[in-house]
Amino acid sequence: MKDAKENTTTVKTAAVAVIAAIMLICTVYAGDLEPSDPPTVGTMKTLDEVQPAEPIDSDDMPMTITESGSYYFTENIHLPAAITAITIEANDVTLDMKGFTLSGPGGGSGAGAGIHASDASLTNIVIANGTVRDFRWYGVKLEGTDHRVTAISALGNGSNGISISGSVLSCTARANGSSGIVISNGTAEGCTSRANQGHGIYADSASVINCIANGNTSYGFYVSDSSLRDCSATENGSDGFYTSSSSLNNCTASSNEDYGIRSYYSSIIGCTAKSNGTDGSGDGIRGQTSCTINGCVAYDNADDGISTLYGGSIMDCSVYDNGENGISASYKAVIKNCSSANNGVHGIYVAHDCRVEANNLRDNDGWGLKVNNTNGHNYCILNVASDNTLGEFYVPSGNYVPTTGDNANYSF
Repeated sequence: MKDAKENTTTVKTAAVAVIAAIMLICTVYAGDLEPSDPPTVGTMKTLDEVQPAEPIDSDDMPMTITESGSYYFTENIHLPAAITAITIEANDVTLDMKGFTLSGPGGGSGAGAGIHASDASLTNIVIANGTVRDFRWYGVKLEGTDHRVTAISALGNGSNGISISGSVLSCTARANGSSGIVISNGTAEGCTSRANQGHGIYADSASVINCIANGNTSYGFYVSDSSLRDCSATENGSDGFYTSSSSLNNCTASSNEDYGIRSYYSSIIGCTAKSNGTDGSGDGIRGQTSCTINGCVAYDNADDGISTLYGGSIMDCSVYDNGENGISASYKAVIKNCSSANNGVHGIYVAHDCRVEANNLRDNDGWGLKVNNTNGHNYCILNVASDNTLGEFYVPSGNYVPTTGDNANYSF
């Protein structure tokens, strides 16, 4: 028994020695486990060192910003006098209103803007996150280029709510004395312009996306050399959209006093015009000169559903329940693959030198297709007409409307 105990003690002693050796090796390789002293000089920059910003409060009013940099509001600010609150005279200025309101004296038109940059050489001014209201001139007016106005509400100002060259994003303009938003050479996206005394949105050489113009005294959208997509114009005092050399895609015009859409040299694709002409007259879509109108729907408008005066094309459109003609064209237009039904006068009405092909005309209160002029040189083929009150085709001599052969028009 003594020998067994001695052996056991020897084994335990050896094990302890091995464990001690392993711990010594780990300590050597791990190094000193005690933390070093903290640095005596700070290595991180403060917020002001990263992006210094100057606070603005009521005591600073009126003020002129003459240096580039960042500025922010610390409270609501009211100016009782008809003067400009903030004048900007520097490039690269960011003014964050932090959700506060800058308000003027109200009381109609006159002098004094909320925020104004008057030098046409200025660039890269950003105004964001607040409300500018009740100034007798502009709410926000930035001369120069490449500016940005984001999440600003411009309310009840005597002239335009927001006027810039650059981008207007997620803004609201309401009840201003002239147009709600005026933009050039930039983008307006996600904006709403309501109940202004001029146009809802006035755009020149701009991209206008997902914007709403409602209840403005003049046009909902008045644009030139611009593109519009997914926009809506309702209950405006003139046309919903008035465009020149522009494109409209997937836009809606409804319940405007005059035309839903009126355009010159423009393309109108996938748009809807309904219930326009609330003052008693007005087409759903009017292509004044050389317009392309494709894949559109027009119904319940006071006058024609879709019309074109000179040139252009109307293709793959559906028109119904309009007060006068479903589709009309005066001169050198192409009307193809359209459906026209239940309109107050004719399904299609044309005057001179038009091509009318493969349209479906039914249940209209006048003729299915009426060609107005003798020797009008209209070319009408492959049209189908049925159940129109006055008859299916009215075609005087001097026009081509075959009733037999491969190109025959068909009625039943």
